[in-house]
Amino acid sequence: MRKWQDWANLVLGLWLVLSPWILGFSGTSSATWNADILGLLVGLLALSVAREKPKTA
Repeated sequence: MRKWQDWANLVLGLWLVLSPWILGFSGTSSATWNADILGLLVGLLALSVAREKPKTA
């Protein structure tokens, strides 16, 4: 993947974490937990990939 895609995935992970409050479904506990856990996983994985050093041939 390209670097911009890694950072885009990080932004999407952040969106998932914040979406229950922005979209107004934070009262639904299971949906909020689902969005928070998946958002953290996507964000952390994207951050770890984005911070990797480029591989040389």
